[in-house]
Parts: sequence; C-alpha cells; structure tokens
Amino acid sequence: MSLTLGRRETYALGIVMHLAGAGPGQLVKAREMAAAVHAARTSIAQVLAELVRAGILSGRAGRRGGYELARRPEEISVLDVIAAVDGIPVGASSRLDVNSDRDPCLLHLQRSSVQRLLSNELRRTSIADLNAGVRTLARALFPEG
Repeated sequence: MSLTLGRRETYALGIVMHLAGAGPGQLVKAREMAAAVHAARTSIAQVLAELVRAGILSGRAGRRGGYELARRPEEISVLDVIAAVDGIPVGASSRLDVNSDRDPCLLHLQRSSVQRLLSNELRRTSIADLNAGVRTLARALFPEG
C-alpha cells in the first residue's frame, strides 16, 4: 500500500466519519452518505458492503432502513476502515513491492519499517480521535464571532 489513500479508502473513511457524527442509533441513507463524500451512490455501494462485511457498519433494508456504525467510534481504528476496503493491511507486503522479503535491499527494509510505523499509528487512531481532530481544525479555521 502506498502512503496515499485511494478513492475507495477515502470514501470509506468519509462514510465512517459521517456516521460517527450522526450519533448512535441514527440510520443514514446511502444517498446521504454519497453526498457527504461527494460520490455517486453506485460508487459507494461496494464500499458500504465491505464495511458491513468487516463488522464496521450494520445496515437495514427498506424505507426506514439505512446504515449505522456497528461499534462505537472509539472502537474502530483508521486501520480497520482502510483494511476493510483495501484488502491489504497497511504495513503488509503489498502489490507495489519490487524486491521480495527474502532478498530485500536497504530501501525495501526502510520502506517496510516506515509501513510498520504507519500501520501502528493508524491502529492506535480511532474514528473518534479523527473526528475530534476535524472539529478542532474547523474551530481553528472558522472561529465564531
């Protein structure tokens, strides 16, 4: 995995953060989440399914249905969300590896070390932490008064 997030990972994090902001027990329609992450509903359908499969979201069908977090935001790590849609945990050997782990070069070893550090940080950072950081940034950028 590269150090930049792809579209699917960005959608997944945006969806989970949107649901965290909606509050517990609040069902949110797919079309509302699509609008929140600036995507077509068809673009997020598979992401939603993968987040449900990973136990991050739960969904109910029907007119009164929608999606909600399956766990509290404090119990969902950023790594959980990324791994749910990426399929390759951050820090694991990825599709981008040129050198094998059996015969690594110095750059490969350094990259592996950086990936482990990143993975650990994303594992420690919860969705609640991320939302708190966004609120703090918003207050700094847009002070009242």
